[in-house]
Amino acid sequence: VNAPKTASRLPAVLGLRPDRIKGTVAYLRTLGLDVPKVVNAFPTLLGYSIEKNIQPKVDYLQYEMGRQLSEINTLPQYLSYSLEKRIRPRYTYLQHVDRNVDCSLSYMLAWGDA
Repeated sequence: VNAPKTASRLPAVLGLRPDRIKGTVAYLRTLGLDVPKVVNAFPTLLGYSIEKNIQPKVDYLQYEMGRQLSEINTLPQYLSYSLEKRIRPRYTYLQHVDRNVDCSLSYMLAWGDA
């Protein structure tokens, strides 16, 4: 993780407890994610609760949507979207339209935002 770059993009990260940052980084590693890439693209993630925010989205991506966790490397911002207000409704809609939902996460989460 490029600490100076991350701190310049999100100064609030300097106020996070080191144990929280270490815990989040360790958790992301257990998922097999490219941690430097994910954190540099989305530094706010370091302040998110694993139990309340990250884990439910990871579980939904993997178990409900049947997608690979590596997709988070491509779109780390997936973890910034609300599971209840954005991710689940969009996926449910696409599933209703086409049972074989096969589109990128960025397309699924961004359509209709223009």
